[in-house]
Amino acid sequence: MRTKVIIPALILTFIIGILIGQSVIAGGVTPGSQADPLVTKAFVENALNSQISQLQQQVAQLQAQANALQQQVAFLENQLGVKAPIQNQIPATNTQPPSPSQSQTGSQTETEKPTVPPVISQPKQKVAYPKESNNSTIVNVRSGPGTNFDIVAKVHKGSKMIILDEKNDWYRVKLEDGKLAWVANWVVDVKEE
Repeated sequence: MRTKVIIPALILTFIIGILIGQSVIAGGVTPGSQADPLVTKAFVENALNSQISQLQQQVAQLQAQANALQQQVAFLENQLGVKAPIQNQIPATNTQPPSPSQSQTGSQTETEKPTVPPVISQPKQKVAYPKESNNSTIVNVRSGPGTNFDIVAKVHKGSKMIILDEKNDWYRVKLEDGKLAWVANWVVDVKEE
C-alpha cells in the first residue's frame, strides 16, 4: 500500500520541481539589463559583432538593390535613346565585423572622406523644331516613320523635339511631354544643343 502512495507522491514532487525550476529560470534577469548591469567584455563584443553583422548584411542587400536599379535606369535610358550622366555603381563595403582590437573604446577613428564622382560633360543633342511652311505653324507627329501611320500629336512652332533616332527621311523624337513619336525631316529644322 505504501508503494501506491509513494509513487504518485514522487511523480507529483517531480512535476512540482520542474514547474518551480522553470519559473526560476524564466524569472532570471537578462545580462546588461537594469537588473543586471554588469556584463563581460566578451558579452559586449559578441553582442556588437552580431548587430554589426546584421547591419552589414542589410547594407549589402541595399547596395545590390541600388546597383540593380541603376542598371535598369541605364537600360531604359538606352531604350529611349536618352543620354544620362554616367553614375558609378555603389561599391560593396567590407562585410566582416571589426575585431575586438578594432572596436572603439572612446577614441574616434579617422573616417574616410567620400569620393566625389567626376563631372562628365553631356554630349550635344540634336533637337528638331517645326518649320514654318505653307503658312502653317503646326507639324504632325506620327506613330511610325511614314505618312501612313496615325497622327499621335500636333507640335506647334517653337516646341522642342529631341531626336533619338533616324530612319530614312524620318526622325524618332521625344516630345516635350515625354511621348515618343516620328516626324518627317522635311518639316523640321535641326539644331545641336
